[in-house]
Amino acid sequence: MKSFVLFVILVLSAASATAQVEPTLAIDRIESFGKDVSNVHALTIAAYPGYAPDLKVNGVHKPWGFGIAGLHPIGDLGPAKAFTGLRIDYLGDALFAPSADIGLKMDFPIAGYDVTWFAVTGVIAPLQGAGDQNFTPGAIIGAGATANIWHSADRKSSFNLFFEAEKWTQFTGIIYRPGMAMTWRF
Repeated sequence: MKSFVLFVILVLSAASATAQVEPTLAIDRIESFGKDVSNVHALTIAAYPGYAPDLKVNGVHKPWGFGIAGLHPIGDLGPAKAFTGLRIDYLGDALFAPSADIGLKMDFPIAGYDVTWFAVTGVIAPLQGAGDQNFTPGAIIGAGATANIWHSADRKSSFNLFFEAEKWTQFTGIIYRPGMAMTWRF
């Protein structure tokens, strides 16, 4: 767990350390960010299996599940890009939990592939299958990487594979997600 948290801190530190920000008034940065949000027209749909080796539902070890997410970029912050999204996760044949997320990502090409490292945080509230944790909001913290596998000639659509690890504060252990995502820019 400690190494996972250190990895997230390292990713966020690298993002802030490499950003070159010219001195401007705070209101100028806020206005610029607002324009970025309104001018970004893209949608990413991700689907993934979920594996939570420490998860127990009603005392029974059931580590597998799946989820789907809709993600939307919300602006550039120097070399990092901000995104937000909504997800629905289903784990252990019973645990159903929607969440709202926000994150930062940065591109680092590796061996000819567009690899993007990301960190995410958010709020999650299980609606069923979590026993006394049902309807109890908790925090999400996670990190991962995605690799672009295919993109159209005009780069308006792309297919990516990703891996992410997350901690949900209501539960012990880490949740792992290998998955695929399709992005459309319009």
